Amino acid sequence: MDEVAEKLVQQLGGLPLAREQTGAYIKSLPCTIPQYLELYDSQRLRLLNRQKASSVSVYDSPERLAVRTTWHLNFEHIKQTVDDGIAASRFLYASTFLNPNEIQNDIINIGEPPVEDEEFCECVKTTLGRQQVLKLLTDFSLFKETPSSNLSVHHLVQEVILENLNPEEELKSINDAIRMLHYAFRNCSSPDNLFSSKK
Repeated sequence: MDEVAEKLVQQLGGLPLAREQTGAYIKSLPCTIPQYLELYDSQRLRLLNRQKASSVSVYDSPERLAVRTTWHLNFEHIKQTVDDGIAASRFLYASTFLNPNEIQNDIINIGEPPVEDEEFCECVKTTLGRQQVLKLLTDFSLFKETPSSNLSVHHLVQEVILENLNPEEELKSINDAIRMLHYAFRNCSSPDNLFSSKK
């Protein structure tokens, strides 16, 4: 088992962010290290094969490939097999256009005008739904809670998401981010409250 774990760490290039996302995946499912390594290898090959037609690959850096591969595994699991995963992934896309260091929890909302996705709005209009979105994103290490109980996302994760969006998805995600910010500003007592640290 130690040899398999060592091989996995080598595959991840020792990158802390990739190791963290790997650990989150293994813990959350749960799955074994050999099972994860098999998934990781197949996903990495798919990503590399997808890039063969490109003259300049965004995956030239092993570190970027490790982050992208671990992100894809976590993201696909959330989106396809977890309750409220679609809502969590929609917020994840929108967060690409927010400050990665301090994303207020109030920004997980239906938007104003409402985001054009009934399933998303149905999920995030309740406290329980918003908490589920937060739990999914933090359990799979896509977000971290800040000392002020808000969220942060690693800039490499934002870059990987942006690379993954086609132009239509990018426009939709920008619109989602604007709508969520608009709702948050209109529904707090003052803009200062939205951006103040929560004790």
